Amino acid sequence: MVQLLEERIVRHLLTGSVSPHPGVHASSLSLSPGGMIAIAWFDGTREGAPDTRIRLARGHDLDAMSIQTVAPGGATPSWNPVVSWGEEGLEIFFQRGAEPSSWRTVRAVETESGWIEVPCVDVAGRSRGPVRNHVVRTGAGLLAGASDESRRPWASAVDVRLHGAPVWEREPIAGPPDVDLIQPAVVLWRGGVWAFMRSNAGHVYMSIRGTDGWSTATPTDLPNNNSGMDVCALDDTYLLAVGNTSTQNWGPRCPLVLFVSEDGRTWRDLAVLEDGLRSFDDVRLPRAAPGQMFDGSLDGRGEYSYPSIAVGAGRVHVSYTWQRRAIAVVHAPLDAVRQLLQA
Repeated sequence: MVQLLEERIVRHLLTGSVSPHPGVHASSLSLSPGGMIAIAWFDGTREGAPDTRIRLARGHDLDAMSIQTVAPGGATPSWNPVVSWGEEGLEIFFQRGAEPSSWRTVRAVETESGWIEVPCVDVAGRSRGPVRNHVVRTGAGLLAGASDESRRPWASAVDVRLHGAPVWEREPIAGPPDVDLIQPAVVLWRGGVWAFMRSNAGHVYMSIRGTDGWSTATPTDLPNNNSGMDVCALDDTYLLAVGNTSTQNWGPRCPLVLFVSEDGRTWRDLAVLEDGLRSFDDVRLPRAAPGQMFDGSLDGRGEYSYPSIAVGAGRVHVSYTWQRRAIAVVHAPLDAVRQLLQA
């Protein structure tokens, strides 16, 4: 059954994202209520270079997406865009700063005259808002997974902006004193709010929001190599996650796998989305390369990482970094996923 699902998965290259430089990374994918796909990523000569900009592709057909620059490169690099469809239309959150410890979150809103940037801050002017994964919209306002990487261990939080409020409020998530936890994926599931965090301890950690705040984060058995991952709900029955399979800190960023859980704590593989054995028919790209130890060089060799997942229009959609030279997208038919889950 797994093989049947993998045979129905379709891989796309976002051709407008291809670059001669290994600076294409950290895509965010979201679907509008009308089924339009929007994908944002950062692009530069290398990660952290001053020329790093935020790019956006959108449309109903991945082969005919319109692409534009949301935030151009300049004196300070931009990082980790988060796409969200709000009441004002499409908005892009992203980070600006020389390094993660000095990031400031910006919200870019599209207007007739271009993109308008608004800082995301709390009442004291401290930077708040999403740092990597989806913004969640509720009847009360926005929930955004946030991180503090200015100290060790790195710490997670969920930042909240109530409807009509000009500022954000932080809800911290406590974790073990010796484990880095960042980039929460916030999910509405089974009537509650759940957060799943990448870590340096080999597995994704989980926390649940209660009346007295967030529970202390505890490990799940979902593997994590201290790299980006994402989680979404499939009705109230299942959670879907996408990430790499290594449990080694800074371990290989290949293969990229779709996982499923019925309780948030125990997970199993559903399908391999990227194994590094196939390239795309584009002469601008390097040849395929399976994963290897991630050595921090950020040159992209064998790297298929930082996925973003969404469910809609009868498919599971995942965007991800392809060797830091392009953004790739895979589609899995939702009926095939459900058939495998019910087998």
